[in-house]
This record gives sequence, C-alpha cells and structure tokens, in this order.
Amino acid sequence: MIKRNPTVKQKVWEFVEKWPVYKKDTTDPLLYMSDGERLDLQNRLLRRQMAWVAEGSRYYRDRFREWGIEPGDIKSVEDLEKIPPTTKRDYMGRPDDFILRFREPTIYDNLWQVTYTTGTTTGRPTPFYSTSYDYYSKLVQYRRRCKASWITPEDVQVSIMPLGALPHLAYFGVLDNGPALSCPAIMTCVGSPHPEFDVHNSMDHAIETIEKFRATVIYSLTSYARRLLMRAREQGRDFSSVRIIQVSGEPCTRGLRDDIRGRLEALGARDVFITNGFACTEINCTMPECQEFSGSHNTSPDLIYLEVVSEDGKRVPDGRQGLLALTHLNRRGTVLLRYLTGDLATMTNEPCPYCGRPGQRLVPTEGSAYAVRTKDLIKVKDTLINPVILFEIMTAMPSVEEYQIRIEKEDPADPYSADRMVVRLSAPLADRAELEAQIIDRVKNSCEIRPQVEFVEAGKIYDATASGKAARLVDTRKRPE
Repeated sequence: MIKRNPTVKQKVWEFVEKWPVYKKDTTDPLLYMSDGERLDLQNRLLRRQMAWVAEGSRYYRDRFREWGIEPGDIKSVEDLEKIPPTTKRDYMGRPDDFILRFREPTIYDNLWQVTYTTGTTTGRPTPFYSTSYDYYSKLVQYRRRCKASWITPEDVQVSIMPLGALPHLAYFGVLDNGPALSCPAIMTCVGSPHPEFDVHNSMDHAIETIEKFRATVIYSLTSYARRLLMRAREQGRDFSSVRIIQVSGEPCTRGLRDDIRGRLEALGARDVFITNGFACTEINCTMPECQEFSGSHNTSPDLIYLEVVSEDGKRVPDGRQGLLALTHLNRRGTVLLRYLTGDLATMTNEPCPYCGRPGQRLVPTEGSAYAVRTKDLIKVKDTLINPVILFEIMTAMPSVEEYQIRIEKEDPADPYSADRMVVRLSAPLADRAELEAQIIDRVKNSCEIRPQVEFVEAGKIYDATASGKAARLVDTRKRPE
C-alpha cells in the first residue's frame, strides 16, 4: 500500500531547519522554484554547456557539422529538438569521444571516477567518465536525493550492493552518501569471491553488520534484499532499527514491497519506507521517491534535463509514454545531449501531490515501474508483453517464494516451432494446485497467453550466494538464421 502523509512538505522544511548540511546548499529554493525561474536557470546552463561541447566534444563537433547545426543555435531547452537524439549505439561506438577535452583544462577537469554502463559493440562495457568537477556536483545530487527520501546525517547506512569486477552506480552511490551527508556509510562487500584476493563477504556477514551497527537505511538489489531478510528471519535477527530500504536493479512492484515490508516487520521494524526510484549511470544518481509510488523526482534540474520523445525525436505531451532522453546541463567529463537511455517512460511537470515539489517527475504507467527497458519488451506468439505486468502478478501472491518466467520454443531444436511461456515456481506443497490455477488465469487475462507452470526448489531459480540479482525473465529462443 502507498504510505500517504499529508505533512510531507512541512517535514521537508523541518529537515532544512534541523540539519546544517541541508541548510548550506540551495536545494529547497531550487526545487521549489517557479517554472519560469527554473527554465531560466536551465537555459543559462545549457548555453554554457553548449559552449563547452563546441570546444571539447569530438563526437558532437563531428555531428554538428553533419547536421548543419551551430552550437550557438541551441539557446534554450526548447531548441534541443533541433538536435537528433544520441543512441546507445552512438555512445557505445566511440565512448571516449564524448569526454570534454579543453585546450586549457582546469584543476577540476582531472579524471576522478569511472563507472560502466551498456556493453560496447566489441562486448566490453562502456565507460562513463567523471571529473573532479562532476564528482563535486554528484555530492550535491546525493545530498538532495537523501533529503527527498528522508535520509538524515544521523542515519547509519549499510550497503549490501555486490562488489563486482566493474564499478557501477549502485555501488558508488552508497559509498558517496558518506561525504555527501557527513554520515556513516558501511559497505559489506558481498559478492562472488575473487580467486586471489579475499575481499568479499557472505550474506551472513551482511546480516550481522545490519544488526550490530543498528542500521537505519539499507541499500540492496531487490532480489538479494528479499533473500537476506528470509535468512535473517531464520537466524532470529533484530532489524528493529531499519526505517528505510532502497532497492534497485529490478522493478519493485506493490506486491513485492508489501512482501519485503512484512518480512522486515517480522524482524522488528515498523513503518518502513521501501523506495525504488529510477536510476541509470548516465544520470549519475537515483531519482528518488518522496513516498512510495509518488513518482521519481528529478532533484537536480540544474544538472539534468529530461525529455520523453517519440521515435523521431519529437517531444510527447506530459502523461504520454515515450522514449526517455537526457541532456547534461552542467558536466565536464562524459557529456551527452538528448541521449536515449533505452527506457520507455512517462513524465509529468505537475507538482507532486505528496511533497509539493514541482518540476520533472517520472510516474508509473504500465504496472508499477517508472520505466521499462525497451530491450526487455518481449514478443510471444505475436503478442508484445511488458514483463513488469508478469512480475506484478507473481509478487502479488504471498505463497510464491521464488519465480522465473521462461520464454522458449516448444521444440528447442526447431527455431520455427511455436513459442511457449513456462512459469517456474517455488511454493509450499499445500498451496500448489490453487496457485497454479490462479497463475494460469491471471497471466492469460493479462497477456492472452496460457503459461505452463513448473514447481522447483527455490535454489534452482535463484542462488543468492552466486548472484546478487535474480534472472526473473529468461528467453531461450533461437532465431532462424
């Protein structure tokens, strides 16, 4: 259920008065600006950013010549429609050409941090570069994000995000909350062990850390959080200090949030805020929720400008679904203009009904996700399916312990044979007959496909010791050559 709080805006201002770290920045004046004031600020920043791009971006200098555009022609965010969108393929093909290289770089133009996003055409992940300048701005972003989602300098934050081979936004995000708020941020370094360096820890270590340090805020991949809570219940742990859990990596539907909240309540926690705002590497931050399903706020309108566009790059009206595009307004490392993130999203500029903040906010559309990866949309028997709808069906059923949806051919050896959907489940034996009938009925009604249902052990669907993120949808079909 959505936690409705009519005094959210009042609480925002109480935070500003109580915490000096919030008081010293311009967060609230910025986020409560009138539309005209905000637009004026964005236009001024965009003009400066275009001057930087004209000098330092090899990629956009080449493209502007091809398009017959002068960077000085882009004077306002309305003029961005003159620029064709930048695709993931464009970025993957020559990622180093998106870095700004100045004739006379400042001390703040040194490389500070590299994270990785989409794989390149060669199979290697694509680097996203941040300079010292960008890192400073990132700390401001994180302070704003924390404020919007009710995290304070008195909180004890514990990350159970996996320590992987590549630095990614989710891992650095928690690590950077410490300097952003001047508060404790503990990294548990769970993940698959390295063959030489003994730096990774177990799930049990993470559970002990949460209890020992009386964590108030937990960051986790959605699947891993649920499995950790199940394990903590088996051990009889005390998580009564937890008040916020931020999950990411996969959609967290209403049913799944209620499931996680119920498991936390069994461990002693009460009134837990489970948040799952939209994030991507290129935004460099999570767009937070102020309340569950309130919408994903762009709390850095001076750094990021968002558009929802059609396939030809034209903006679509508020409330209509389209492709999400972002433009950096104040950045000196990797800089992207009208970059298509690969997500379908719906945006509004109406003030939030919970906290009152105006400005850009992604809102749930199909299902309860703020965005759907276009690559995740699947066609089965000529029907295009949004997998989030299927995930919501599964997580709404309390008896389901683990699940996976598999799309395959009836004859795996014949690529021309008919498609079929198989739902693999772990559930108590006593509930299986009724559960199978419910799943078949609900899936058929939602996407006009009758699935097969298979019951298996939970460990055969998701092994938390081997992977932090569960593969909820697997497509094994081979395409005809």
